[in-house]
Amino acid sequence: MRRLDPNPAGHSVSADPRRKTNQALPPSVLVFGYSRQALMDRVSVLHEHKYQVIFVSKLASALSLIRKQATKFAFLVIGHAVPERERLRVARRYKTAKRDGHVIFIYDGHIRNADCASALLSIQGDKHNLLGAIRAHQSL
Repeated sequence: MRRLDPNPAGHSVSADPRRKTNQALPPSVLVFGYSRQALMDRVSVLHEHKYQVIFVSKLASALSLIRKQATKFAFLVIGHAVPERERLRVARRYKTAKRDGHVIFIYDGHIRNADCASALLSIQGDKHNLLGAIRAHQSL
């Protein structure tokens, strides 16, 4: 499987800096996945809606960012191509570091051992469903 990040720090896509300062900024989102097209689709949708996004496609990068900056991310999105063992490792590490953080698992076909997820989304659903899941948990 092809991996995207050439560096362990991840790639960053920031919200529009021209945004008015009196408006609340959307939360930051860490997106981890192995499927290049799906990863870029998620990042694109979030960026279009002014979310600050960091995305990674290596397990070591995801774990490193969580270890160093977990409190920065209100949401962790884990893609459908991430194997269960890695998915659970990353999600549990994130929830340990940021108890009030939200984890969104994206799955293909079926999923198991998803008890630490705040939301589950099928890869077959509309890519904008991710926005709905994030918005629903923002107000909690």
